[in-house]
Amino acid sequence: MLGLDALMTTVLKTCYTRNDISRRLRLLRDYLEQNYFTENRMDMTKFLVMRRATTDDIDAFIGWGDDFFKSFTRKTAYALIDNMTEKVKTLQVASLYIPYEPVPAEINKIGSWFRGNIGPTVILDIHADPTLLGGCAVVWKGTYRDYSLRYYMLKKRQEIVRVIEEYVSSFYKVAN
Repeated sequence: MLGLDALMTTVLKTCYTRNDISRRLRLLRDYLEQNYFTENRMDMTKFLVMRRATTDDIDAFIGWGDDFFKSFTRKTAYALIDNMTEKVKTLQVASLYIPYEPVPAEINKIGSWFRGNIGPTVILDIHADPTLLGGCAVVWKGTYRDYSLRYYMLKKRQEIVRVIEEYVSSFYKVAN
């Protein structure tokens, strides 16, 4: 039987975003309710398919392993899920703004980078912002940092205008 911290560590290995953690904890609660409090016991994969879980959700549940699920009993299921949900609220969140909606494989790469470079339990709150053009913006511990192409182009606007004017000017000199 795994304790709360071990359960959270297991979940965090497969969840990098606030949305993923919330969705998977809801699915976990529903799955445990289905098996502990109804007459319709159901295989985990069948349950997840019926609930239209993503393949990433199904892979995460399978990856959590038997010891994870054996840690929940009819008596402890609600308390453990509630405690896990409360623990998620205490995790540090990095808000990431990128110019597109990332696919799950990209979220995993980005999440792994944040966990390796920022903190082992940081979770992401990812937002698509097409105005960024390229790069990203990050909010971490209340500080906004813009690493987008748009930001650097605005920062260097006068230099860019000067270079373009020089090019146009030289182009007209050659043409005349």
